[in-house]
Amino acid sequence: MQNNAKPKVSVVMSAYNSERYIGVAIESILGQTFTNFEFIIINDCSTDDTMTIINHYKMKDSRIIVIDNEKKQGLFRNRNYAIRKFARGKYVAIMDSDDIAEPDRLKEQVDFLEKNPTYGVCGSYLVIINDRGKDLGKRYYPVTDEAIRKYIFRVSPIADPVRCYRRDIYFKLNGYNESLSFASDYDLIFRAVPTCKLYNIPKFLLK
Repeated sequence: MQNNAKPKVSVVMSAYNSERYIGVAIESILGQTFTNFEFIIINDCSTDDTMTIINHYKMKDSRIIVIDNEKKQGLFRNRNYAIRKFARGKYVAIMDSDDIAEPDRLKEQVDFLEKNPTYGVCGSYLVIINDRGKDLGKRYYPVTDEAIRKYIFRVSPIADPVRCYRRDIYFKLNGYNESLSFASDYDLIFRAVPTCKLYNIPKFLLK
């Protein structure tokens, strides 16, 4: 049975044919040191065992909410739908089905946003891994709002799969632009710049 208490964070994950990785991805969220979250997972018409794996974890943890698409929608449309129709948290944390969140990821992001109300989005550094989970390298991002604003004209300054948004900022921006198939995440950060401050926690919170 789903817990009716309002969660602080809504974690949103879209999955398509992710059977090789999604179990570890889900476990990395369920193992967070910050526990007041709901976990919305969208199965986007997978043809492998992705849905079976999702259901296995749903039976074990009532924080998981499953959306099983009848027609393939794509990543950004899935995220918009999940956030607009299901997310109840003050914050929305993005998670991909082939990534691994470090145990303190949500705690670090919630702590920062709670203490800094003028900031609307935060991310972090990344560890890059291969399909066997082996570390390949580290990716650093500009930390401060000032540095992010300078960096944004070169490349997206906050990595999409480790973003945590204030839910009200997401709605103020009207979410992802679904017509931009490959740049919707970049576009959303660009549109956030006039609205709020941005920050990257200088820690490796996602693989």
